[in-house]
Amino acid sequence: MGSYKLSNLASDDLGRIYEYGILNFGLTQAQDYLLGLHDSFQKLADNELPVRDASQLMANLKRSKYRRDVIFYLPEGDDTLIVRVLGENMDFIRHLDSDY
Repeated sequence: MGSYKLSNLASDDLGRIYEYGILNFGLTQAQDYLLGLHDSFQKLADNELPVRDASQLMANLKRSKYRRDVIFYLPEGDDTLIVRVLGENMDFIRHLDSDY
């Protein structure tokens, strides 16, 4: 079983997603969505989800979709670093153009 860790920006992204979920869909749905994201992170660490190459944005970067969000991550040996979790309509280049 692989493991994953969150970058500081990914952690901030989850806070933003959670807050948005509470305000727009209520606490229960926001919690369910957040748990679903964490489940997806673990599945990525275990190589159980389809992924796409995103190395045009950052060297070795991979991406996978969870509902309306895109998970950007870097495989690091047996670990997976979740770099960002961005809405599907966000400007990926702008949001990935910073240190994670």
